[in-house]
Amino acid sequence: MSDTSLKSQPPTRKRASTPRSRNGCITCKIRRLKCGEERPGCVRCSKSGWQCDGYEHTIDNSSASSSAGPTSTPSSSNLSRLLPRGSHSPGPSRSRSRSPGQPLLTSYSPQMPSQLDQEERRYFQSFIEESCINLQDSDIFFWKEAAIQASHNTPCVRHALVAIGALAKSSQKSASGHYFMDAALSVHREFALQQYQKALGALREAISTQENGDASQSTLISCLVLAFFDNFIGNSGFAVQHIRYARKVLYNISDRLRIPPADPSTDSVHQKITRLFLILDMQALFATGHDEDRTVVLTEPQIPNIVIPARFGSIEEAKRCRDLIMWESCTFKYRTSFSNFVTWQPIPQPDVDLRSYLINKIHFFHAALEPLLANQRLDIGCHPLRRGDSIKFDSIGMLIGLTLSLNAPETDSDALMPCFEYLFSLCQEILEYEANVDSTSSHEVYTFEVRTVGALSLIATKCRNSNLRRQAINLLLSSHRREWMYDSLLLGQVASFIVNVEEEGMDEIGYIPEESRVWGESMELDLQRRRALVKVRVGRKGTSQWSERMTQIDW
Repeated sequence: MSDTSLKSQPPTRKRASTPRSRNGCITCKIRRLKCGEERPGCVRCSKSGWQCDGYEHTIDNSSASSSAGPTSTPSSSNLSRLLPRGSHSPGPSRSRSRSPGQPLLTSYSPQMPSQLDQEERRYFQSFIEESCINLQDSDIFFWKEAAIQASHNTPCVRHALVAIGALAKSSQKSASGHYFMDAALSVHREFALQQYQKALGALREAISTQENGDASQSTLISCLVLAFFDNFIGNSGFAVQHIRYARKVLYNISDRLRIPPADPSTDSVHQKITRLFLILDMQALFATGHDEDRTVVLTEPQIPNIVIPARFGSIEEAKRCRDLIMWESCTFKYRTSFSNFVTWQPIPQPDVDLRSYLINKIHFFHAALEPLLANQRLDIGCHPLRRGDSIKFDSIGMLIGLTLSLNAPETDSDALMPCFEYLFSLCQEILEYEANVDSTSSHEVYTFEVRTVGALSLIATKCRNSNLRRQAINLLLSSHRREWMYDSLLLGQVASFIVNVEEEGMDEIGYIPEESRVWGESMELDLQRRRALVKVRVGRKGTSQWSERMTQIDW
């Protein structure tokens, strides 16, 4: 044994014993530091550059003894995310500004899973700080509660959340909410892929040993989180596979799915999980299409009650009404998406009536908006999606989708030319604004919400004005934008194929008759070769008078 190993170790320095106070500020308690308890904010936080989050958790002894006891900790909903002032690098690339149109979300700091090592903890915190705040408000309830809680006892979810945090670190954030995706194998990206592989291994092991409903719920959460990661990194085909397995898990749990209400704030844990599944599955359906081989989770028919005033008092009131209409309309389209393939029986009359009801509500919504928008001052300096007049963007796209649903003739879209023109004009403004602010033209960019790609794809495939649809295709192909499951380069090429098919049947004056119009498009993605097998149907819906066309697209 060497002499160095025989040397006596220096005596361990013991901390002086001091009385422990339970009345410190929230920030010092989370950082496990002694708080000076100055009011309204403590000096320690001020000197170290942290935001002091106050003393809201403190309670008197009598209430403590009658409720949670003297050792209870503040609930996570009362904790603020701990971010040192000035700790972020300057410039738009790491900006924490919200994406256009997104509400300010209440931030918080959940407890870390104890199983994480130091490096994993750093990336888990990155997920909380970078990723959660960029999600739509209807999704944040899932991430705040179901997913992060599951990470404490579900290894797949734990590693997947770490992977998402590492992937966020490998990309750069722009002022308008884009992530500039870096395909180079940086340290952060390599760590993200390592954690993703660990998550997949943990999921396979969990599936092989699952025996009860709780395990099924953990598997469902795991599939949704993995789908989110694959969506983020650009593997949308793998995301679809995870969602497909989640659909299978839900089908085994219940023969019919109860759709959560439009307002997510009162969701139970099960409803939070169901809501995110529906959102992701709807995205997969709307982005990749529906064919007759797609499995379907049956849902209980909804009976919506949408009350629209004669005029809105504020933009916030109008947005709440729009969100209600959009949720009811999306779930209706999701539930009835297979109707185009049912040729042996008529569409149920309740579905026809509900579609008419939703279309009328959208028209009433737009009419009630007009007086409010007439008094709004146009701020040309802000992002187009933050302007008051953009509130109709989603509902107009939905109006087109509902009009063409339930085997309705494709020629019904010809009366909606003003809707297509509105969508194109706003998409053009969005792209011009973001190009000036972010210089995104040379980057692949990703956003957590759908902005322009879905609307431009709708124009390119459903508007039969040759000039406008080709302009939409040019915008799709002008830069590589990924918005949730929508990929602009892929959808631009799909739209070009559809236009070429339809123009084969164009008459001498440039009109495309019903029997030459395309519908029912769907894609099967092969990510290893970056190839999509695209199938479309040409002819009359709801009859046997149609043919199928296919092509392969590399992107």
